[in-house]
Amino acid sequence: METLFSDFKFTGLLLFGLLAAGANVIGGLLLVKSGAHRLGERFLKYAHQPGGGDETESLIRRVDGYVAEVRTLASSRAGGSRIDVRLAEAVATACKRLLARIERSPPDGQAAIVGAVRYFLDTNDVDRDDGGRGFADDAEVVNHVQSFVAPDLPRIPV
Repeated sequence: METLFSDFKFTGLLLFGLLAAGANVIGGLLLVKSGAHRLGERFLKYAHQPGGGDETESLIRRVDGYVAEVRTLASSRAGGSRIDVRLAEAVATACKRLLARIERSPPDGQAAIVGAVRYFLDTNDVDRDDGGRGFADDAEVVNHVQSFVAPDLPRIPV
């Protein structure tokens, strides 16, 4: 009887292991399909503490310059109508609001703010900015950082 009971425990454990492995495979496939892992990897590439007020001012100028470039591309290029200029402007505004609070944030919050702004400035991020959903991933990153660093600020509607 003891042998039968021990076999049952082993069989149950084996079945549980197989179910867990299957769930991991399915979860991994869903994660890969969603692109969430790429978004996180790309964001971490940019996240670091700022070098001071000069870098913050430089990032603000780069955000303004990038939005001007997006407006120009959207109005001058065939297919530019696919570029969501309003969403790009909303992300830029949120980035500048976060940068205005950078000195009051803890070091990890400062790194997250810099990472979100640099992610926005990267044209070839998870969703290319000149595509139909181009700035949706940027908005998601900024919203995520904002929820931790400045939850009182309005979220970007995506």
